[in-house]
Parts: sequence; structure tokens; C-alpha cells
Amino acid sequence: MPRIFLLILICLNLQLNAQALKPYPSNFNPDSLKLAAAAPRKWQGKIVAFEAVINEKYRAQGEHRYLLMGLPGTANIWVGTIAKDDPKIIYEGAHVKVLGYFDLVDDKMAAELNKTGYHILAIAIVNLDTKQVTSHEEAKKQVEIWEKGTMPKAQAE
Repeated sequence: MPRIFLLILICLNLQLNAQALKPYPSNFNPDSLKLAAAAPRKWQGKIVAFEAVINEKYRAQGEHRYLLMGLPGTANIWVGTIAKDDPKIIYEGAHVKVLGYFDLVDDKMAAELNKTGYHILAIAIVNLDTKQVTSHEEAKKQVEIWEKGTMPKAQAE
């Protein structure tokens, strides 16, 4: 009997470790969005990661895009990319994971589309269908941490 108990504990520990090391973890969902929408200034600068579908794609400044994404369920959120725009990764209908910063809208073009007053500034986007990643050069270290299964710290932390 004690051996069975020990075996069960070992299996549970292995399963928990495997889950902890899953690449590209999330920490933001529709419930988080409701909290952030109610108090956006409190969320400003926090690093978030979430799974979504790209619903609409707009041109922003230069090679960057402004995206309307659907979170699981019915929640939508605006995402401004500072990650490189790669049409093999960022396209309407793509199932993606996003790593970015919650921020207040301060850009004229974004404010014309986005009436919420907040958005995510994406530093990395992973296409879950193709497994390809695009990111901002200066966020390389944060993306590597995220890929290894840990949420990176915000630059200011």
C-alpha cells in the first residue's frame, strides 16, 4: 500500500512539473479583461499573455498593425503590435498567443478605432497553428522566458 501511495505522489509531481513548463503560459482571460476595463490605470504597464483569434487587422505606423482580437467567449480586446508584422503569423482568423503590456491609448489612429481607452502593446505573437513566433528585437529575453514556460517580468519591475 505505501508503494502505491508513493507512486501516485511521484506521478502527480511529474504531471505538475510538466504543466509548469508548458511554453507560452497565459495570465489574462475574459475575467481579467473585465477587471482591467473597470480600472485600466491600475493595470497600466502590467505584462499579460493570452490566447485569442485575430478578428480584424488594421495598418498602424510603419510596419506595425492594430488588431481587434477575440478572447475565448465573446470578449474583444485591441492589440497594437510592436512585434514585426509577418503575414504568415499575423492574419485575420489566426489563432494566436500574445505577450504584451496593458496600456492606455494615447495614439490618435488607435483612438479613432478603439473607444475603450486601453489596449495591449504586443511584444510577441505566436501563431498556434503554424507554431511561428514574431517579436520585437528588444523583447528577446522576455520572449525566451515566456517560451520556457514562465511569465516574464515587466521591464519596469
